Amino acid sequence: MAKKLIFQFFFHRQHDKPKQCQIEQKSIGFFYQTQEKTVETFVTKQLSYQSEYLDEFGEINFYPYGKTVRKDNGYECPAGERQCAENKIH
Repeated sequence: MAKKLIFQFFFHRQHDKPKQCQIEQKSIGFFYQTQEKTVETFVTKQLSYQSEYLDEFGEINFYPYGKTVRKDNGYECPAGERQCAENKIH
């Protein structure tokens, strides 16, 4: 069974703070490579612990990205077909 990483962050607006104390919300794009241990470690060990504070800044959008090369008959991924399939799903 393929190991899948599913990231879900729920962000709450800062309605309980006075307007002058609210931070302008921004959208952050996180480009990652599927099947990469360093990405998995970063998200599970560092980013997940900060998720409760991230709502003050905005939202994080995850985008699969990697060293995929387009070939005549499709795509070629460094970690093989499984990585290409996961890039399509994410």
